[in-house]
Amino acid sequence: MAVSSNKLKEIKALFMTYRNGIIADTLRSAGWTHSVIFGLNLPQITDIARQQPAPDVDLALELWNDRNVRESRLITPFLLPKDYQQADLLKLLADIQTHEEADIFAFRHIRHRADAAEVADKVADEYMAEAIRRFLS
Repeated sequence: MAVSSNKLKEIKALFMTYRNGIIADTLRSAGWTHSVIFGLNLPQITDIARQQPAPDVDLALELWNDRNVRESRLITPFLLPKDYQQADLLKLLADIQTHEEADIFAFRHIRHRADAAEVADKVADEYMAEAIRRFLS
């Protein structure tokens, strides 16, 4: 199923609405890897995700694949269903770019899964594995 371009546009418009130049500039000066940083904080990202009527794999993956936009990457764990296939999840986790992405994925998605400990054992990145284990204890 194709991603509704309206949903994607709405989310991107909300990123722009909530943008915070001070946070964005601070992250850029700290050497953040993303070329586009709106400077949203986690409660704002959570609010945008809660406005979505249901988990949406296609939308989540479209946002995840927008590798250059920090907020697109951070909202993805909120939009994935809890029963998202483990093999596909491990592929996403292999593409983690920052500790922030790892922590949010671990806290907002993986810790709620029945197979969370197994995911921690199988994930290739040691920081990601530790982030998952930290939120399971």
